Amino acid sequence: MDDAATKPMAELTEWFRRAIIPLNSACETGHGEQVMRRAWAAAAASAFARPKSPAPEPPAHNLNATRHLAPLASTSPIAASPNLVSDFVALADEMPWKPSTRTDPLGEEVALVDLFECFDMDLGGAGVMLLGPGADYPEHQHKPAELYLILHGSRRWRFGGSDRYVRTDPGQVLSNSSMDVHGVEAGDDTMLALWILMEDRY
Repeated sequence: MDDAATKPMAELTEWFRRAIIPLNSACETGHGEQVMRRAWAAAAASAFARPKSPAPEPPAHNLNATRHLAPLASTSPIAASPNLVSDFVALADEMPWKPSTRTDPLGEEVALVDLFECFDMDLGGAGVMLLGPGADYPEHQHKPAELYLILHGSRRWRFGGSDRYVRTDPGQVLSNSSMDVHGVEAGDDTMLALWILMEDRY
């Protein structure tokens, strides 16, 4: 495979390695599930080090929700990783976007990146969630535990076993144990979040 084909995967791999930095910081300062968070971050860092070979072809997509990414190109909402969001926007066309099966099946205002398309990983799942202004993500639950890193946007989330919605901000790490009900309320800004879904053994 030529350099032009492998460069996007190399850049994507490096982006996800950098995204682990705020997760590791949260592991050091977190409360309650500190050991679990450290295990999650370590597993994610290992998983993202193994891009698929040969690299997948850039996916063809025309989800309208991705139009919300362009205004984020000049933003730096996370102090620990100042270019994390703008660099993600630069790579967006190389990522396997798809509509959500839980809401907005046409991808008009909500879109997901499924990283199983790009990486061989020892995780239950991983990706990025994009919510346009005014879009929410419905409450749901699942057996595997889950970790979120808020990349952009201040929204109200239900997470961590709580029955209340609380405001979250970029750089914040949210954790859900098995079967915790979680969801995101609609807001005025675009929300971007990295998610890591762990297999049962974690």
